[in-house]
Amino acid sequence: GIKTGIIAGAEKTLELMKAWGE
Repeated sequence: GIKTGIIAGAEKTLELMKAWGE
């Protein structure tokens, strides 16, 4: 569903931000 997509996108974004922060 839409919520699942948003949650998955948010998790991916957090992972990318963590990677950039390193």
